[in-house]
Amino acid sequence: MSPLSSSVSIVRVEDVFKSVEKAIEAVCSLESIVKPGDTVLIKPNVCAPKHPSTGVVADPRVAVAVALRVREAGATPIVGESPIASFDAGEALLKSRFKELCEKHSIELIPFDYQEGVYVSIPRAKALKAKVKVAKVALESSCIISVPALKAHHLTKVTLSLKNMKGIMIGKEKLKSHVMGLDASIVDLNRLFKPKLSVVSGLRALRGGPTSGEPIDVGVVVAGLDPVAVDSTLTHLMGLDPRGVGHIWLAHKEGLGEADLKRIEVHLGSDLLDLQGLRLVPIEGKYQKLVRAVSKLAWLASPFLRSWRQPKLLWREDLCLKCWRCVSTCPRGALGLLEGKLVVDQERCVKCCMCIEACPAGALMIKS
Repeated sequence: MSPLSSSVSIVRVEDVFKSVEKAIEAVCSLESIVKPGDTVLIKPNVCAPKHPSTGVVADPRVAVAVALRVREAGATPIVGESPIASFDAGEALLKSRFKELCEKHSIELIPFDYQEGVYVSIPRAKALKAKVKVAKVALESSCIISVPALKAHHLTKVTLSLKNMKGIMIGKEKLKSHVMGLDASIVDLNRLFKPKLSVVSGLRALRGGPTSGEPIDVGVVVAGLDPVAVDSTLTHLMGLDPRGVGHIWLAHKEGLGEADLKRIEVHLGSDLLDLQGLRLVPIEGKYQKLVRAVSKLAWLASPFLRSWRQPKLLWREDLCLKCWRCVSTCPRGALGLLEGKLVVDQERCVKCCMCIEACPAGALMIKS
């Protein structure tokens, strides 16, 4: 066991419960952060009503394993989550099998959206300067353990332990984070709700997330006391430099954790060396870099060209399920219906991408 808070362990999963315990023990003694009589909030990523096999949500077995270990330490575990604003919290916890497994092990499960929230101010906030509505249990708990999924994200590149704290905001309150600046909002939330421990559910990962994409069998559990170090290590394994991921690097600069890979001690078994080739995020080639450079010159050159190359929200009717969650989710009222078809007001659209997150079919995308 290493005393460093910037230690990260990666364990191959054979038995989920034993692997979770092994991953935690490699970085800390759980009893050092969880005391008898404590109430511990276990916050998984259950962003949508999806089965764990899709890679969209954390595997409930990982969260339950953490909860049982917390109970062994003499504390009371509570599992809670609020999904993407357009989804019902109860349905999300049911379809993801969290309800089933929590009931089986007599673990309290709280759909945050079903309970009255509390408005709080975040000290030194950069984006969420006004009060935000959060789950009451998050404030009342002795500590928080983050159990994120291992996913790529169309907007923030990755969604791991730090971004998982966004689910502490209740229902449509999350829309504020997209409008005010998502990366800075994620960091703001971690100022107040920084998890004491992160245990990443990496049994299945997701390429092209957050709510649709290609699931990939990875078969690992990742743990660490420092959520910035955990996210930075996994971001590197996913093929990205953590310095290029806005919320991770900002959290590092704000002193919330370590993103310098040279200063992070990784406990990686010899059977996991193949993880160095894990790629959930497409690598930007020379062509894409050239297009980006030319687009930047066009932006500087002319107001006409700026208007011409402004990113637009596009709708793929052939993929659409006609659930219209996108319409109810949009914080700007930029989406509407006309004769059974989606209409986008490009001038009103601020490209916050909440509609893309809410779409269960991947039928919306941003194009330049």
